[in-house]
Amino acid sequence: MKQNNNKKPNKNNNDNGPSQWEAMSSVMNIGINFLVCIGLCIYLGHLADQHWDIAPKGTLIGILLGFITAVYTTYKKLMSLNK
Repeated sequence: MKQNNNKKPNKNNNDNGPSQWEAMSSVMNIGINFLVCIGLCIYLGHLADQHWDIAPKGTLIGILLGFITAVYTTYKKLMSLNK
């Protein structure tokens, strides 16, 4: 007797870890996080440069604060994923 095994593989099976789309989404999220944090802080630093006439100190401080903020928020997100 021939058995008909029409079971389709479950695409939502997470036994092997995150899917390709979930992994790509996490990497894109990290990139967008860096872009927004650094971009916003550079913009605010540029505004400080114009307001107080301290160019380029405000922009440089914005780059530094943006990078620190981006690393910190990325670290927090990665630690929450590991729980």
